[in-house]
Amino acid sequence: MGDIVIISAVAALAKIIETVSTASETASSVGSLFKGIDQILHAQDAVAADTSEEMSVTAAAEQVIQAKKTAESLSILAARINRRWGPNTWEEILSLRARRIKARADALKAEKERLADRQATIKKVFLEITKFLAMAVILGLGAWAIWRIASCREGAC
Repeated sequence: MGDIVIISAVAALAKIIETVSTASETASSVGSLFKGIDQILHAQDAVAADTSEEMSVTAAAEQVIQAKKTAESLSILAARINRRWGPNTWEEILSLRARRIKARADALKAEKERLADRQATIKKVFLEITKFLAMAVILGLGAWAIWRIASCREGAC
């Protein structure tokens, strides 16, 4: 089913490419196409992970054939975009998308590291406060014991 959706999306996008006059209309359609492809791939992965059929030859063949059909459709789309807006336009689109995906992944990784550092700092502060309180309790008990011993020597036990 996913390959039909992708092929029909590519066909619709091809019609849009031939008729639109602005790049923003095409960009919006290409964005929707990639979003749809990503959703289909994630859905396929989820279905494959949930069934025992993922090990069957049929499931493997369907996945390979669907990937090849998608690649073929995207290749045709790339040729149409390059023909409409000049050579290497598709490669520029893919390159820009890859850079943005990498930048987002890097930002998420940096945020995760920042949160891990913050947790480590909080843990360290908590440990130091605990040490301080333990030392204060020990010193307090020691001072009380010394006071008690001194007061007993004076006869006021």
